[in-house]
Order: sequence, then structure tokens, then C-alpha cells
Amino acid sequence: MQNPILPIAFLRRSLIDKLARSSGWLRRAHAGRPLTPAVFVGALVASVATGARSLRELAVEVGLLSGGTISKQGLSKRIDKRAVEFLKLVAGEALRRAACKVPELAGQIGDVRRVLVGDSSTLALHASLAGHFPGATNHTDKTVAQARLQLTFDLLGGRWLHAKIDPYRRNDKSAAYDIIRAVVRAGDLVVRDLGYASIDSFRAIAAKGAYFLSRLSPAAGVFEPGGERLDTLELARARAPRPGDTFTAAVELGAAARYACRLVVIRVPQKVGDERRRRLKDDARRRGCKPHSKGYLALQDWSVFVTNLGADQASDGQLRDLYALRWRIENIFKLSKSQSDLLKVAGHRTNRHHAEALVWAWLLMMVALSTQGVFRLCGPGGADIVETSIFKSVDRVIRWLALGIELAGAADIPTLLRLSLIH
Repeated sequence: MQNPILPIAFLRRSLIDKLARSSGWLRRAHAGRPLTPAVFVGALVASVATGARSLRELAVEVGLLSGGTISKQGLSKRIDKRAVEFLKLVAGEALRRAACKVPELAGQIGDVRRVLVGDSSTLALHASLAGHFPGATNHTDKTVAQARLQLTFDLLGGRWLHAKIDPYRRNDKSAAYDIIRAVVRAGDLVVRDLGYASIDSFRAIAAKGAYFLSRLSPAAGVFEPGGERLDTLELARARAPRPGDTFTAAVELGAAARYACRLVVIRVPQKVGDERRRRLKDDARRRGCKPHSKGYLALQDWSVFVTNLGADQASDGQLRDLYALRWRIENIFKLSKSQSDLLKVAGHRTNRHHAEALVWAWLLMMVALSTQGVFRLCGPGGADIVETSIFKSVDRVIRWLALGIELAGAADIPTLLRLSLIH
């Protein structure tokens, strides 16, 4: 079997073997053994693609790929912390190689070559794993099992560039620097929501010769350059009173070590502001949090952004449209979880290493699909957003992925059918 993961053509068996050795999962020659590193990775990805999750089902996939047999007990012994580390290395290598093939933004925004959108998604695990993956505490003071997926997506190429499984209680602000260290390079534009926003992270992005676009945090102090503090609400009311009005101003953030950047304020339609206030109030009630201030609720009639892109590089409208694309990325994350049966795969009763292995296999599957353009938001010739949605067919594409992996192992359909009957 030359390549068990067909959509990732650059992950050859020799590379997978090398990663298996470096992780300690493979310690001696595997000739004649059914569970080779390539078979292990392929079987996990195929299992996740079909919604399978048990050790028995995974053992069946191993049989389909290798033609041999392994018991679920024997398989359980091989899924340990070294196996998890091995899968992390494989997913990381796939992400790194996918990032090398990402096209650059063709002159739509001055000096910007890639647009990176970051977001996180909470993953519910089986309650039995709460001791290993402590999550939120419910109304009965019982801690549920949760993990947090941190994902960074290339807007133009439609590819994952960075993926990480974090403890649920590690918040977005703590994770804000992960992609800055691992992915961001000169000429990138990083678009993320308020959860990641901080003056220090803005400085770190700029220090790499990159750009940021973020909503303004309500806690951030806004000052005139070298001058007095500004009241953002009063400024918005005075400079953008009607829906569609917009203005840009040079400001400084932070009371102590001030950071110079550009403030962009855009008045939204009244119904948009009303809907934002409704969501904020509902969220505060659901979480049992203190209600938002009247001033913050009033400010929902405007979109307020901060960026280090100059007005000569991007207009207010371009920045608004770029930030609005975040909802598409959020939809991709939600779709990736729901249509790939991730919630069912990760939510069953098992041990921590098996659970982690399944989630890393899911991430690897998503990288595999993204390299084939499944999640592409832009056309191949530039940064124009593709309006046609392929989301309705993603579940079928995932099933085809599983079949492709199985056929790679069995070589042809008759052999695959015979092995399926045996196992």
C-alpha cells in the first residue's frame, strides 16, 4: 500500500514510518504485521469518516486495509500516549505541507498575501472523561467533559493551516499567540474575534510584519494620538449617525504603553443592532452573568474595528466585508463537526487515549479534504468569494474518502468485498 490516505499525496508511507519512530510508537520492524503505521493512520481516518468509533470497528478497518486481523484487545494496547503523539505529528506534518501550497492573495488589499481566520470550537466528550478533560460546570455543579479545538483557516486556499486540541479551560486569549508563533508570517492578515483580542497580541502580529483586523474590545481604552481618552459611543454617534455611515480615525489603544492603530466605525442597520442586543441579553441570562452596561448595548448599533492596515491599503468597506466572512468560517467548523459525525465519534465511552486519537484522526481527515478544495471559499484565480455552496455534498465526500482509503488497501473492489465479508 503506497499511500493509504489518498487525498494527502505528500504523506507517503516512508514519512509516516519516520514519524511513528520519532514518536516512539514504532520501535521495531513491522514486516508481516497487520498494524503498520500507515494502516493505523488510514484505519483511524476511515473509521472517523464512516462515523465508526469503537475498537471493534477500528479493528475491522485495519483488516480491510491490511488483509490481516487484529483483536480489539491488541488494538487497545497500541492506542496509548505514544499513539496520540504519533497522530499529532502526522496531522502537524499534513498541516505544514498544506500551508506550503497555499496561494497568495493577488493584490486585492495592499501588501497582504494571505488572509488567516482563526476560531475555536468546543467539543463535548463522554462524561466518563471529565477527569482528563474538565469542562464547564453545569447547574448541578457537575463538571462535564469538554475539549477546545483551536483552528486557523486560510481564507483564499480553503485550507487548515493550524489545528490544536486544548483543554476547555484554556481560553482563546491564552491561545492567541499559538498561531502567531507557528503560522503567521510577513504579509499575512489575521482576522479573529473578540476572544483573541489584546494589545499585546496585536503587537506580536505587527512584529512579524503582518496585519490584524479585530473588533474593538469593550475593555480597551481608546485615546487620541498623544492626547485624551475618547468615548467611542459619543464618537460613533457624532461621526456615523445613519445606517451605512462610516469613518476612520488614527487612535492609540491602552492607557499605559499605548499602541497606535486605525479605528474603523460603521453604522449598521437598526435590525442588526437590535438582534445583537437580543443575543447579548440572552447569553448573559443563560450564563448567569452580570448584564451588559447600557453604553455597551447602545454601541451594538455600530461595528467597531481596529487594524494596523492603513486607509491606503484597505477601505472601510473592504475591512467590513473581510470581517463579515468570519461567519462562513464558523459555518465550516460547525459543518465539519456535524456532517463528519465528530460528536458521535468523540462522545462515546472510552479511554482518554482512544478519544484523543479519534479527534486527531478527525483533524487529519479535515486537512485531507481541504487539500482537495472541499472548503474553498475563493476562486482559484483570485480573492473573489465563491457563492455556490458545496456543503450539501460534504457528507458524501467524506464517505468517498473512507471508500478511497479502503480501496487503497484492498487494491480493487472484489478484494474489498471479500475482506468485508471476512471481517
